[in-house]
Amino acid sequence: MDQSLLFLVSYVLLWLLLFFMAAVLLVVVRELALLRLRVGPEPGALATNEGPKIGAALPPFEAMTLAGAPMHLGPGSSGSTLLVFASPHCRPCRELLPALQALMRRGMPVDVAVIVQGDRSEVESLMSLYQLDAPIIHDADQRISKLFGIETVPLAILADRDWTVVTKGIVNNQEHLESLLRKEVTPQGDRQFRPASPSEQ
Repeated sequence: MDQSLLFLVSYVLLWLLLFFMAAVLLVVVRELALLRLRVGPEPGALATNEGPKIGAALPPFEAMTLAGAPMHLGPGSSGSTLLVFASPHCRPCRELLPALQALMRRGMPVDVAVIVQGDRSEVESLMSLYQLDAPIIHDADQRISKLFGIETVPLAILADRDWTVVTKGIVNNQEHLESLLRKEVTPQGDRQFRPASPSEQ
């Protein structure tokens, strides 16, 4: 075959291959876009109208931890604080606590306080199962929950050091907790929050 003809055939085949690859790429991109629409956005904490509004100042309060230590929560803390409201009678709460403990053991960019409604013996029994590395506040008469306007649990509020609401939401699992924590930006690399890998969950 003449070399010029061979070159022409090769040139045409190369362009045909490029067009074919471009068409395949367009199909793949389209299918990925459709898949994202079907799956929906990344799971996150469920929005709620309960509790203080985002950007509002939280009321400071004092309470006793389950261990009997006095605790003050309000403006002037060393950093941001995640308040987690729970109850022994709430199955999502019982499923959430191990996830919360796992996140705390990995290191979190915020302080954590768990406010638990219900009978003291039930609260103590629940907490003994998980040994959370966070202060547990027994909200016996729901005084704190009412102060914050909380009726649904599990619910979490992220407050900054000035005790202003950064974000909030219903948190039923680890993904919901992580979505709240991603709102928190911390300059300390050693305290930077990172989502769990599948092997850590």
